[in-house]
Amino acid sequence: MKKTAYLFIVVYFALYSLGCEAFIRKFSRKPKKEKSAQEKMVLEPQVYSPEQVSKEDGYRQNFIFWKSWQEELIDSLNDRSPNRKRQIMAANEAIKNLEYARTMLIEQAQIKLDKYIGQSKDLLAEIEADTYGDRAARSRFQAEQIRMNVLKEFTFSKIKIYLK
Repeated sequence: MKKTAYLFIVVYFALYSLGCEAFIRKFSRKPKKEKSAQEKMVLEPQVYSPEQVSKEDGYRQNFIFWKSWQEELIDSLNDRSPNRKRQIMAANEAIKNLEYARTMLIEQAQIKLDKYIGQSKDLLAEIEADTYGDRAARSRFQAEQIRMNVLKEFTFSKIKIYLK
């Protein structure tokens, strides 16, 4: 044991005394380079013209947004561990998209859609009041009913004659 320790110490001092300049250069700090001059950013607001979307495409797009948010609401009400923020956000977005779709319709169709917007707002109030998620099944059923009725009455093929 003493021989190996002695041998190890001798080899260590031999290597240390020989030195390895390349090894030292690898691990020594190099001087920092000066940062290159950065260009100044130009902060001028640019005005972009809004895309011109036809009323048909606008309604279709908005209807798809509403449908996806309504499905998100139904899925979040169906979860075992409900997330109230997610439910409230999905309900708010669904209502927002229904209200935007309402602006694209003539008055006769707006009156029909107002009924479902009102039901959606009532559903949102019920979700906000249901702190513990006790009425999630009832809320999910109401959301499914609203989805089914709106899909039945306001698909593009049925509503295209009522667009402004």
